[in-house]
Amino acid sequence: MKQSNGVDGVPFALIEIVPQNDLAIHCIFERARDEGYPLHVQMLTKQQAQVY
Repeated sequence: MKQSNGVDGVPFALIEIVPQNDLAIHCIFERARDEGYPLHVQMLTKQQAQVY
């Protein structure tokens, strides 16, 4: 988890979308759904993700 990006004050996580992370990604979606949290997905290139 990373601290908020300053715009909306929401913490975020960067997760590479690769087959090895399949279970972690499913867990995040299920937990957000079960706990009623909104989930925002933003696709970044590896170069863009390095900025964070």
